[in-house]
Amino acid sequence: RMIPGSKEIPTFIRDLRDRGVRVIALTSRVLGARDSTLKELALNQIELSPLEELGLDKSLQGAFPYDLKNLSESGVTEEDRELFKLGSPQEVSIEKGVFFTQGQHKGIMLKILLHRSSQVFKNVVFVDDRSHHVSGVRAVFKTQPQKMFSYQYVRSKEWIDQFNNSTK
Repeated sequence: RMIPGSKEIPTFIRDLRDRGVRVIALTSRVLGARDSTLKELALNQIELSPLEELGLDKSLQGAFPYDLKNLSESGVTEEDRELFKLGSPQEVSIEKGVFFTQGQHKGIMLKILLHRSSQVFKNVVFVDDRSHHVSGVRAVFKTQPQKMFSYQYVRSKEWIDQFNNSTK
């Protein structure tokens, strides 16, 4: 079961969406976790922005996010490839506002997502419970036109640390 870090999260997300803010979840989870993840979000009444609100079509469903032979088509540069050590891309999917990236660099995946959108986003707020994801997103967005606000969510840190240190 998924337990939100705060009982206010579903209401907070609903309030943001009511104000016209686009809200997605960008997860490192594999595509095999898609159905259970979407089920848990629904059970917790967490409704994220659909593709239409994000200015996206279904082209990221079961697609590869970039082509190493034609990086610019996805908004990725050769400098990104070298700096962030991009290797062969893994298949990604976005459904019901959840972008499943299969462990790929979250900053690069977010950059690609924004590049593929028909909308222009001036500001982006990124929240993650892992400091390396927060710093990775900051590094990618240093040179992007969007103003990036990135934060580490620490309210669940103790629980996450216990899980990571357990025998799985």
